[in-house]
Amino acid sequence: MNIEHFTDLYERFGPMVLRRCRYLLKDEEKALDCMQDVFVRILERKERITSVCSSLFYTVATRV
Repeated sequence: MNIEHFTDLYERFGPMVLRRCRYLLKDEEKALDCMQDVFVRILERKERITSVCSSLFYTVATRV
């Protein structure tokens, strides 16, 4: 995963991840931290990820 691909994923799924984090946490600062954690986890597991879709980000956001 190169920086352009990661940027594309962030632009595509970032708003959805942030909405999910806001809904679960009810706190803007915690939601932003959660969103960052979601993308860090995706980056850490990039070798094991075979396809990227919104359900992957939604699941990670829910579990963080």
